[in-house]
Amino acid sequence: MPSLHSLPFVKANKVRKLFKDVAEEYGMVYFGTVSQHSDEHQMVRGFTLSPSHIDRHYCVGTVSGHDVILLERTDTISFPDKPSKAYTWVILQVDLSVESPIHAMLNSFHYEQPVYETLFTKLHHLNKFDSSVLSHLDNAFTTSFTVYTSLQYIDRLHKVIDQETASVLGHHFKGLDFEIIEDELIVYVPAVTPSHKDIDHLFKAGVWLAGEIEKSLRRETL
Repeated sequence: MPSLHSLPFVKANKVRKLFKDVAEEYGMVYFGTVSQHSDEHQMVRGFTLSPSHIDRHYCVGTVSGHDVILLERTDTISFPDKPSKAYTWVILQVDLSVESPIHAMLNSFHYEQPVYETLFTKLHHLNKFDSSVLSHLDNAFTTSFTVYTSLQYIDRLHKVIDQETASVLGHHFKGLDFEIIEDELIVYVPAVTPSHKDIDHLFKAGVWLAGEIEKSLRRETL
């Protein structure tokens, strides 16, 4: 049995091996830790982007015709009158072939309230919509996800995330967070010790939803 002192090292090696195995399975290139301040790489944006975040296990590739980036992101969030707390996400970014006219967040993971106050400060243009505005959608979606978008775009959100798509999200992908921003779909799962199953679930959700969003946006342009 490893000593208590060696446990963080053992855990880090286990996570590194997991990401390398996933990269090999999905035909991606593994780059390890990347610096947002010095390395040249495509930055994954979204609500977890901050001046202090650290990206590890950065992988790039093409999956089911979509350019994707997979990584682990850690950030320490400070709270007024409370100790700071570290958060870790496994993040999958999927390129969209059609640019979204809206910025939207579909949140199903329940964070502590101060996390929302901190993370969404930078997204002050997004408004939270309660289930009454989305009552035409499947109850599985409205009870699992909180939706954030700009007030002027709520009607367009209904077209980007239609009833069928919302139903699948509610029944099969609750526990994940989704962000649609310009030509990117970003999928998040908070996980300090992710499993291969967690990452496969990210890929399944991200590639599927990217395809549904692209179909909806193309119908909009017809």
